[in-house]
Amino acid sequence: MLSFTEFHTDRPTSIVWLHGAGITGWMWDKQVADITEHHSIVVDLPGHGASHGIHWVSLDETADLVADVIRTRAHGEKAVIVGLSMGGDIALRLLARHPELVRCAVLTGMVAKPIGGAILWMQRAFAPLASRPFFHRASAASMKLSPERTAEYLATMPPLRTEDYRAIVTEIFRGVSLDGLETVTVPTLAMAGAKEPKAARDSTAIIAHRMPGATARIEPGVGHTWNIEAPGRFTATVRDWIAKNG
Repeated sequence: MLSFTEFHTDRPTSIVWLHGAGITGWMWDKQVADITEHHSIVVDLPGHGASHGIHWVSLDETADLVADVIRTRAHGEKAVIVGLSMGGDIALRLLARHPELVRCAVLTGMVAKPIGGAILWMQRAFAPLASRPFFHRASAASMKLSPERTAEYLATMPPLRTEDYRAIVTEIFRGVSLDGLETVTVPTLAMAGAKEPKAARDSTAIIAHRMPGATARIEPGVGHTWNIEAPGRFTATVRDWIAKNG
């Protein structure tokens, strides 16, 4: 099973937090610290952090692993899903394969159409660097961890394997599959930051068109990891969506 950390286990509604590629569940620290009224399950995805021992296979297999966590730990075997980038892609596959496990979803930064050429080539060429210590230092900096938390993060996070990173970016840059979402009515907020590449911004409308329960939104003034860039606004968005749909 995937590794995860739980917070506020006595609260009735469970949230499962799904991080982006090359980072870990630590990216949700500010949200989990603020949202004390809900039970939080912060997952480390295959090849990342405490789930380093699980090799990456596919978005679909990872969605099934997340489903196992929900069945095992979420109250009532049902959860709110919050996902960013790769985490959002996994959440879409979870919705397609296991919609009965999801109360509602807040997803941002997905790409639902292929991205190839030089961008994909550069990402694949970058893969060997994912196993280097500076990669984790850069991740810690991007998450704006305190010096103490940075030291803990660097001491406990094993390096992301080259083959896992390459497999992840290859699958993600193909564009996440939307197969199976045509009948999913789970309330889902599909977002992108206004400063993200056009492919991510366009994908919100593509997802909303394909999935009856989805609403598209472009968040003004922010980029890809806006849960870190504008943590208060991101937290408020999650709270509001749960209040309306959870």
